[in-house]
Amino acid sequence: MPSADIAELIAQARVGSVAAVGQLYEQLYPELRRMAHARLRGQSPDAALNTTALVHESYEKLAGMAALQVGDKAHFLAYASRAMRSVIVDLARERAADRHGGGAPHVALTTGLGERLSTDSPVRKGTPIPLDEKLTRLEWLATDTNTNFAAAEVEAGGVPVEHLHETGRLLADGARRASRQIGIGPEAPFVVPRPSASADCRVEVLPTGRDFVGESLIWDASRQKLFWVDVLSPALRWWDPSSRTAGRMELPAVTAGLALGADGCLIVCGHGGFGVVNPDTGSFSRLLDPEHDKPDNRFNTAGVDHAGRIWAATMALDHTTGKGALYSLDTSLTPRRHRVKVGLPKNPAFSRDGTRMYLPDAALPGVRCFAFDPVEGVIGEERVFLSTDAAQGRPNGVTVDAEDHLWVTWLGGWSVRRYDPDGKLVETIHLPVPMPTSCIFGAPEFDTLYITSTYIRMPPGMTAVAPAAGQLIAIKLQHRGLPSRRFGEGRVA
Repeated sequence: MPSADIAELIAQARVGSVAAVGQLYEQLYPELRRMAHARLRGQSPDAALNTTALVHESYEKLAGMAALQVGDKAHFLAYASRAMRSVIVDLARERAADRHGGGAPHVALTTGLGERLSTDSPVRKGTPIPLDEKLTRLEWLATDTNTNFAAAEVEAGGVPVEHLHETGRLLADGARRASRQIGIGPEAPFVVPRPSASADCRVEVLPTGRDFVGESLIWDASRQKLFWVDVLSPALRWWDPSSRTAGRMELPAVTAGLALGADGCLIVCGHGGFGVVNPDTGSFSRLLDPEHDKPDNRFNTAGVDHAGRIWAATMALDHTTGKGALYSLDTSLTPRRHRVKVGLPKNPAFSRDGTRMYLPDAALPGVRCFAFDPVEGVIGEERVFLSTDAAQGRPNGVTVDAEDHLWVTWLGGWSVRRYDPDGKLVETIHLPVPMPTSCIFGAPEFDTLYITSTYIRMPPGMTAVAPAAGQLIAIKLQHRGLPSRRFGEGRVA
């Protein structure tokens, strides 16, 4: 079926058409069977589900929902994958209930979430719910951008779902810390009240689906595509503006940094050091880990200087400050450590002439600026470029435009802001998301500012206020950006 027809069916599914969901399952059946086969891999031979049955059961779940909040084919397949996982969990829960005798009804939610997220199988009151099931339900809640946490209540006892959301967030955070995937502090970051001014009319929320934590945007001029990472998925993401399609590639470990490499490859960094990804073939290979002796650290977001060196800093998985260090890496693959005891570093960005390095650090108020020798790759004198108050949110990802102005995403501040080389605020663009994370210029003329965002650790109830949180944003501007620099390719004046 042509992609335009699939897009039309997805549009119909968004308004509750069961027939459209059925047609999507028919057209995407080979892909759905592959997904089901992967989900069932490792199941015992006497499992009650086979591939065909799992596809059918996932259809029944999706067809029973009032509407699907999906943006494109990839997002629909993600919904179907979560439905399959939910079916498997429901079956396991039913078996556990049978072992414990069963007999008590499940708790329903006034919002209808109970019908969509839980099973009709009898479960004895007090039966423990496996951690994997709890995370599955949290994952489904995160996918449903139409859920109004603020209004929902549990019928039994009148407990606000906001409280369940908060408990679930802590559960998910703790589980991921325990698995050493990523450390997230128990406190939610400060989010300012949503500005009274509406989001800028130039802002477009793109149909890429939600990222847990979108980060590290780069524009690949050779492909005319935008790439970024979803840190927690973990996955490489991309957006093709010409076809308006999105894609993803799963990665083996938490990944936060991304840079253009040679021969169509991309350089990534995260937990486990540096690696090379080829998005065309799906291949991944490791390069090196400068902190192999520190398994509780990971690399965060990255930047490339004018000589083609990658710069990235490490941070503690549990967000303890002062445990990371700032490194550079050139084509000799010999890491060079420049600063120690950094806090929660973000991506380094460089001035147009390459003589200044900007480095946001979430553990420090504001943005630091360092004198920089682009030839030798040496950091010099440090100064405060931008001083901030925590009540405004905090600076996160940064990029420099063709006029040598610095663009800063404000985590918790519902905005991206532009500063002149002296640190004076010259423009604020209000966004429909409270926690933008990174930004970069792209498009053929470099006149579109792209912004990633996150919905993880938002305050309870914020999903209803900001349903676009976690999605990619594009802003068409009069300003122009600079091309993303490539590892190993540089020119210093």
